[in-house]
Amino acid sequence: MGDTGQNRTTNERPFHKAWINSCYQQTLLPGAPWHKLEAKLATELATRVEKQFDHPERREMLLDLLGNEFLQEFLPNVQRNPHLLEPPNLNFDSRQLLFVEAQGWLNSQMYKTVRELGYQNMLNGNSSREDPPSDFTEFLQHTFGVFNDGLDRELYIQERELTEKRKKEIVNRKKNTDYIYIPKPSRYKPATSSSTQSNTSAKPSSSQIKAMVQKVVGDPPPLWGKQSDAVGDSVLAILQHDPRKFDHVAGRLHGRQLPGQLRSYMWTDILLKMDRKKIKDVNAEKFVRERFGRAVSRGLSELSIRRATQSPINGLIENAVIETYTKTTSMVAYKSGNHMKETARVLNILYVYDRSYEPYLIYWLFPLQIAFRGKSDTVSDRTEHAMDLSMYLDLLNTNCFPSWPQVFAIAEQVMTTLQRSDPELYSHLRDISKINVQFNPKEFLVQMIHQEKAKAEAILLANPGTSRDEGMSTDLLADPIIFIRRWVGEGFVSVLDTPGVMYIWDQCFMQGWSHTVLQNTCLSLLQLLRYRFMKVTDYMGMKEVFLNEPCKLYTADVQASWIHLEIGKDLTEVQHLNRQRPSTPQTERSKRSIMAPSPFPGILQPCGIKNVRIKLVVPLEIVQREPWLANVNPNYLKLHAAVYFGSVKLRSRMSMSPAKVEKTSRDNFGNSIYQLSYPQEKFVYEALDLLKYDVERELGACPYAILRLEYDTPQNTREGRAPVSVGWARVSLFKRGTRDGRVSVDSSWSLILADTTFSLHPGSVPESFESSHSVTPTLPSEKEEVNVLIGYNSELSAVVYDPRDEPQSTSVSPYPFSPVDNLITPVPPTDTYHHTSREPARPVKTEPIPRQVDSKQKTATPHQDPVKSKPKGLAPPPKSTPVVPEPILKPPPPAITPERVMSRASVALRENFQPWVEYQPKAAESNPKPTTTKEAFDLYIDQVRFIPDNASIIKVTGRILQTGNIEKLDDIMTIPILDSSPRSPEFDYRIVVNKNNEEADKTMVALLRVYTVDIVTEEICVIGNCIVPIFNQNGKLLIGGHQFRLRVGLPKQRENLKPTDLDENTPIPSASILLRLLPHTNKPVPTPKYTTGYYQSESCRPNESEKKIFISYGINLAYPQTERAMIKRLQDAEKVKTGQSDSTLTNWLIERLDVKKRSGTNESAGSISLTRCVKYRVKQGLNIKINQAFGLTGDYYVHCFARIAPGRKVLGMEPTAEGFGKEAKFITLKHDNDSYLTSPVWTSQPQGIHPFYDPYSCLIIQIFGLKLKYKPLADHSKPGTLTGINGEQLELGMQDIIGWSVVPLFDGNSVLSGTHYVPIFKGNPSEEILNDITKNSLNLVLRSKTIPKETCDTASLAVTLWDAHYDFHEIPEFKDYENLLEAVGNINDYRAMRNKQGGKKYSDFVLDSLVPKFRKQGTKSAAYQKEQGFFDMVVTKTFYDLVENALMTAGYGPL
Repeated sequence: MGDTGQNRTTNERPFHKAWINSCYQQTLLPGAPWHKLEAKLATELATRVEKQFDHPERREMLLDLLGNEFLQEFLPNVQRNPHLLEPPNLNFDSRQLLFVEAQGWLNSQMYKTVRELGYQNMLNGNSSREDPPSDFTEFLQHTFGVFNDGLDRELYIQERELTEKRKKEIVNRKKNTDYIYIPKPSRYKPATSSSTQSNTSAKPSSSQIKAMVQKVVGDPPPLWGKQSDAVGDSVLAILQHDPRKFDHVAGRLHGRQLPGQLRSYMWTDILLKMDRKKIKDVNAEKFVRERFGRAVSRGLSELSIRRATQSPINGLIENAVIETYTKTTSMVAYKSGNHMKETARVLNILYVYDRSYEPYLIYWLFPLQIAFRGKSDTVSDRTEHAMDLSMYLDLLNTNCFPSWPQVFAIAEQVMTTLQRSDPELYSHLRDISKINVQFNPKEFLVQMIHQEKAKAEAILLANPGTSRDEGMSTDLLADPIIFIRRWVGEGFVSVLDTPGVMYIWDQCFMQGWSHTVLQNTCLSLLQLLRYRFMKVTDYMGMKEVFLNEPCKLYTADVQASWIHLEIGKDLTEVQHLNRQRPSTPQTERSKRSIMAPSPFPGILQPCGIKNVRIKLVVPLEIVQREPWLANVNPNYLKLHAAVYFGSVKLRSRMSMSPAKVEKTSRDNFGNSIYQLSYPQEKFVYEALDLLKYDVERELGACPYAILRLEYDTPQNTREGRAPVSVGWARVSLFKRGTRDGRVSVDSSWSLILADTTFSLHPGSVPESFESSHSVTPTLPSEKEEVNVLIGYNSELSAVVYDPRDEPQSTSVSPYPFSPVDNLITPVPPTDTYHHTSREPARPVKTEPIPRQVDSKQKTATPHQDPVKSKPKGLAPPPKSTPVVPEPILKPPPPAITPERVMSRASVALRENFQPWVEYQPKAAESNPKPTTTKEAFDLYIDQVRFIPDNASIIKVTGRILQTGNIEKLDDIMTIPILDSSPRSPEFDYRIVVNKNNEEADKTMVALLRVYTVDIVTEEICVIGNCIVPIFNQNGKLLIGGHQFRLRVGLPKQRENLKPTDLDENTPIPSASILLRLLPHTNKPVPTPKYTTGYYQSESCRPNESEKKIFISYGINLAYPQTERAMIKRLQDAEKVKTGQSDSTLTNWLIERLDVKKRSGTNESAGSISLTRCVKYRVKQGLNIKINQAFGLTGDYYVHCFARIAPGRKVLGMEPTAEGFGKEAKFITLKHDNDSYLTSPVWTSQPQGIHPFYDPYSCLIIQIFGLKLKYKPLADHSKPGTLTGINGEQLELGMQDIIGWSVVPLFDGNSVLSGTHYVPIFKGNPSEEILNDITKNSLNLVLRSKTIPKETCDTASLAVTLWDAHYDFHEIPEFKDYENLLEAVGNINDYRAMRNKQGGKKYSDFVLDSLVPKFRKQGTKSAAYQKEQGFFDMVVTKTFYDLVENALMTAGYGPL
């Protein structure tokens, strides 16, 4: 095909394929879009180069590297002086150094230029979610067209050559009249075929063929075609040119089967990946081959044999190969002499290499033989190929295939997932596995022996029929998990047919043999065979399905089910993907399979989209948040139209003309309405080829278009910022069948000709939406909600037409949308909500619209009856909105002068600070007698005491529940008195209950909730809730004052609430609410002082932690002085400017705490952060405990030295008079002697330290390790001696630091309380790292690849921090932090290392020093316990002194 000379590559012909080189040259022709990009990049690069002209030698080297062509076009005025680079001006070494520096600088500047001009897609492929600039899009479209045409031309040439070759074969056969061609027998030969059968030519059906798969004979099945191999060779040529694209190619081929040549390349790359990491800057394949060859030669000498293919166990291997190929479905077609001989040769060579042989290696080798097919012309060719296969098999065993413990873990995970997702099938397998159990223990020995060796060998040695044999065999072999182990352990080769095996192994290699691939394969097979499993009733039937049924499955069904699980869909849906399953329900997939005949028509007819009209509804609250939306410039609105097939983008177009504004208006709610159109735009798509997207076809994908609207200003382009995503809509283009709706075997894709209106969804297109199936868009998360710019009733209309038969005139309505006057409030439709873990909305969560008080209206009395206090002058709500029952909102108290405020604050400060007062019955002697359930009563809310540090302004809402016959009770909502303390706000609120003296339920309760604005996140959240009982068990009112704790969350049950339903919820530290229940009176009863002991407060008795918190609160009680000051402080923080009158501040507080208005949704507010409830205070400090290390290596006795690295804001600050804030450091001194050297546990007491607060302050931990030996005295009367391993004196220096780690301390004004799992790095932290971690986020620093650091594999450290306000057992919220592990490695690897235990223990330092007599007695002997005490004393003092000396030497000062 004209590929002569392809093996040599040049700059003009960089690829090994002539047609790709031709396409490459075509993109460089004059006038091609690439030259525009090149000119922009080169111009910017030239500007950067000119800034380096101050250094003559550097200037000349840069000009030399750029070349004369670049200089003539982009730097024409530069005068060169090449003599500066020649001797004697510059010697050779200096020139080389300058060359390397200049080359590196040019490369870095080129990358920066690409990014700053917005062409980052050049560097990261299509991974960026941002759309590229228009000129880059033009270049991509041109390149795609060139490449697509070139590939079509190449495939046509190949097809023509194959046709000519076939014609010649037919002609030659006819010429040779003596030659009689006897076709090879069919691959699938019916078991009942005979010469006596009916002489019919009917072809067996697919189901019959699959049922007879065990009887296969004849030619091996074709695993790929000529076309796919040609495409694979082309991809291979690109990979050989740029191997860095390997991961990108593997990702794009995810779920697809690889063609031959590409498979060989990709499998080889993965097999050598681990060795390539170990031996950098060396040809890994050559190195591995030479190493393998030397080992085989050494094996020949040790075994005293001449040929590696004839090992001492050759006979055993040959018999095993013949037996395996005879009984295995995937291998039967390859049961030829040459193939089996090759298998035996490979296994013999492997035995000579490392003396390893297991029967399952025959299964592992089979896919490698299919993938790496070699020459067999001569004996040397066959031997060399066998050597390659042996090497690949060894690499597979060493680097890729899961170990047997991992195989068992995968099987366990499969059964666990099955039990959770399909308990019916799981229970059925468990039940039938114990019925009619018959087995051969030797058949499953390898699946057991690596995990339960003793039991497995006992089964092998037991006499058949004995009770011992039966009991142990049943326990081990009757479990269905044994078959899962066999599936995985044999790589599915023993149960699938050849195409299925190669498909699964392709996925394993492309995903680096991830355990998820194997788990999903097992789950796919179990579900595809579910109907077979459910039919069998005993062990023998189950065994038959496990071992003989998977090979009968269609490979396409295995592929579809595996992809189904890979993308996270429901496991129980997989069973319907089996097309052999009888009476399959009419699912979406089965319907599509009926409508989608095979073969699939591949080329779509041309289609077009025109007359795009858009209605944008911009809600008022979004305009207030984004003021620029009030005046949108239509010239900056860009429309992108991309055609997809499933998840594959086929073609993309962008609008070239600006949008036309047809109409602008506002609805009744102040929302802005824009009606736009693109009258000149036509998006036409031709030659859309679907033939290559087999996976999407199998999944039933349909072609569709996504129209995406963006707002892109010239300023954004200049500054390199991404366009703003406005919204998107999905437009259906084709359907299966003819236009009259008929679906037949001959039907193809039919264009949907229509003018249709679609919903325009806000924001960017979610990744999950670009799929094979229609997916309902989900509501944006709270974090994404900030990016929402339009309302959910925005719409897009478009006409889908056939460009070949475009109507001359259309009756397209310019305004297809609903009238503006009838627009509803823009809220998300109910079908867009997704299920979340949030609790369902309760009535108490509803945020009703509060009544507003006219500022000119006369102020009501402080305790006016809420039923009668209806403010005047309140505008009625719009008629289109539903009427919501309004709460009782007390008007603000009379205006208070500044003098009065200061006097009240001063009085509050002069009073004795008593955060909690015990109930005094004498103080409640004036309470009236309790009333019954038939009498009216008043509920007063008096105060919320001690809100957390991260709270600010508050309000109290609530609802009275389980009211009995009482109807029409208003919801509770009240705000604080403005001149009360913001730490413990007071309220002037009363609600009258049961005014008509109805029969109330004695189980009546009030559910109260306190809202606030978190000062850290600036989000509305809930401080806590409480359930207030109203009556006692006898139906009497609980008269008097009550103090209730505020607790996190709502009760689990939502009906028939009891006062104790919140008792198990975590209490908010120190926070409580005061209320009173009194018989109804015409005038309100004045609020008593809390310090009198009037309120029943026993349930709020503070614990030790709360006592310390109260002390901290008391110190800061006077700031801010009033709730009014707190409101102003929050306004200043949020840069809000309003009037300063009390009514204005009150209205702003009500609006700021309105969840619905702030969020725009019906979602309730979340709970306040318990971690940040108490602000860090340097006087109280924090506690640190280093718990344990994991994954250490070497027999070291280790301890940790920790010190505080202060952040940049507090670096150099002088300590306080009490010494707080000074340099803090400590070491660990005690071990748990039962812990292992690889994972030591420290039992030292927590260290209390008092660093200044800075978000970048952190804890630096260095791990010192010593190799030591302890020698006790013979009489054990005194401590022994401690020396080095060779008896030398112990010394400790910086070279004895085996690793270091770092732990963040603070976030959001508080301590990061919890256990931090942090990585351990090798050596000592560099000055660069220490400088960066005190100035930047620790997570970002560790993720940065520019800072040199090397982890100790998967070694990690567990460190616990908590605020010293809390006693450890009273910490309200305790988290595990693993984010730093994710920043530097695989979190699962670190977790797996934490679960590993074994090796030498710390107790062995003493045990090994004892005489054998005491050593045998272990750690319980008196001698050991005595010496262990001596050892701990000696090693603690020694280590302390050594560390202190090392610190003194390093200039850190004493401990």
